Amino acid sequence: MRRDQPSRGSLSADAFDLGTELQASHGLKTPDALHAACATHHSCDRLWTNDDRFRQLSSRIAVRIIG
Repeated sequence: MRRDQPSRGSLSADAFDLGTELQASHGLKTPDALHAACATHHSCDRLWTNDDRFRQLSSRIAVRIIG
């Protein structure tokens, strides 16, 4: 793997559990819920997306809608 490429990490049980919670409570699709859960779990201060459905997560993470 080249150094300038991000590496793949495993998904922790805590992040997976949060993804399951977000999926159930906000009706997100599994990949979207895991995306948001990983951002939240790793203390990202904002999530940039072009998917307006992420707006409902604004109480957990600052969501910026592109477009």
